[in-house]
Amino acid sequence: MKLSEDQYANAKEFLKKCKPYFRTNECTFMSSAKNTEFNRRARLKDEDKIRIIEKLTADDCVKIEKNNNPNYPDAMVYVFIVEVELDDVVKLYIKMYLLEEKNFAIVIVISFHNEGVFE
Repeated sequence: MKLSEDQYANAKEFLKKCKPYFRTNECTFMSSAKNTEFNRRARLKDEDKIRIIEKLTADDCVKIEKNNNPNYPDAMVYVFIVEVELDDVVKLYIKMYLLEEKNFAIVIVISFHNEGVFE
């Protein structure tokens, strides 16, 4: 799926806003069966995952959607698919959003697993 020009610009801005939070470890990875299975197989530390996420570009973004978490209905969720070299070349499905509150902000990574194993 190709993003519109506005969505592409939004994805670019989203990644720009997230970068400082990666550098300060203000990023959390949600637990799910698919994420856990990927973690068991790939054995990546959170720091390794953050390095992968830091290299994402707007070109890797395939979808932007409203957050379906009722606690954060205003947060937009960004979905990326990127090919990376681990033990072999794999396509990763990365789904995340930026939670911005009055006194803090954090990047929430909902999905980080092989592409094709959607939530």
